[in-house]
Amino acid sequence: MKAKIPPTSPKYKIQELENLYAQDNLKKIEKPPKRLFGLFSTLILAVVFGFLAGFWGKALYEYLAPKYPDYFPATNVNKTINPVSTTDKVKTNLKYQELRQNLTLETVNIFDKKITADEPLAGVYLASSMNGSGIIISSDGWILTTKAVVPDFAKEYVMVTKEKKIYPILDFKADPATDLVFIKVEAQNLKIADFSDAADIYPGENSFVIKNFFPGDQEDFLSVGLNNLSQKDFAGENDLINSSERLTGKISISQLLDDSYEGSPLFDENGKITGLASIKGKNDKNQFIPLANLKNIISSLLKEGEVIRPYLGVRYLDLSASLNLPDELRQDQDWGAMLYGREDQPAVVKGSPAEKAGLLANDIITKVNDRELKDGTDFSRIIQNFGVGETINLELIRKGAAKTVSVTLQKINS
Repeated sequence: MKAKIPPTSPKYKIQELENLYAQDNLKKIEKPPKRLFGLFSTLILAVVFGFLAGFWGKALYEYLAPKYPDYFPATNVNKTINPVSTTDKVKTNLKYQELRQNLTLETVNIFDKKITADEPLAGVYLASSMNGSGIIISSDGWILTTKAVVPDFAKEYVMVTKEKKIYPILDFKADPATDLVFIKVEAQNLKIADFSDAADIYPGENSFVIKNFFPGDQEDFLSVGLNNLSQKDFAGENDLINSSERLTGKISISQLLDDSYEGSPLFDENGKITGLASIKGKNDKNQFIPLANLKNIISSLLKEGEVIRPYLGVRYLDLSASLNLPDELRQDQDWGAMLYGREDQPAVVKGSPAEKAGLLANDIITKVNDRELKDGTDFSRIIQNFGVGETINLELIRKGAAKTVSVTLQKINS
């Protein structure tokens, strides 16, 4: 007896087809037409729709991104990343080595003077006892540092160079507008630091902080970024009142420093100085006093032997930084310097050039020699860029009426 083919066997399916073709009533079995271009057409349509979606998606992004930047963060999709060649790397390394060598020669360290006793080691200067740093601004021994480095002018201090030469500090000149101090030593042929211009400094710029170490030939050479060029601290309502004779804006960097960096210089990639660290005893350990506008002050110091600053004699509120002021004070102004003070700190100082010119409390100064005081413009810094004896024109609003006042700046008393 012949065995039956199980239904799951391929032979079973072949047998079924043979039986089907053997039927008399089935003359012809037509096979279904082949879809020769089915898959190809699908691919073509996918490509076309993908192209259209990308085209219109990009157009929609470019239209909406400028209007809604918070929802469409900027990307740099078109930026080409070029590999850095070995030659370029060598050139960059040599550049920074040269920069580092120059900066260490322009930077000095400052200590309390050691009193030599019977113990020989008592007079040794150690890094742990360093007050801070400073920079050389004249070849014959003028040094720039901060008040926190030399807080007591009655004490004796010494300056130490990179070559380990020790110089006693002979004189002190405080800058009345900042926390900077000019100190003098007897020296010759010192390497002078160069200053950057304010226009060359911008947020995000790569910069360097340097601090020499003793003993040894080591130094800290930190690469940092600039966060803010005119940061001001508003801890309380008194901090809102500014003086035309004080510069309070600071440069802030991307890295926190310890107190041993007090007075350390901040340099740009060209080796030009932009600020000195002002951190000792401060809450913010990343701030530097800007130095871009010191050239006139240094010039007067070298010629006259003193720090000469212009004097206007007003206190004011920066309206662009003072929210929710009463309307009667603002006089419909959202920017400008409104002369404002208190009983112990009058808006217009008695006997000052401002009082002699007729300035009054609540006057809102809008322009200085046609320069508008808006977009974060620092009124004090503008005033301090003028020279003693210069006459300036102040455009102001007084009780809703426009007015122009001419003021001759005097020399500030240190």
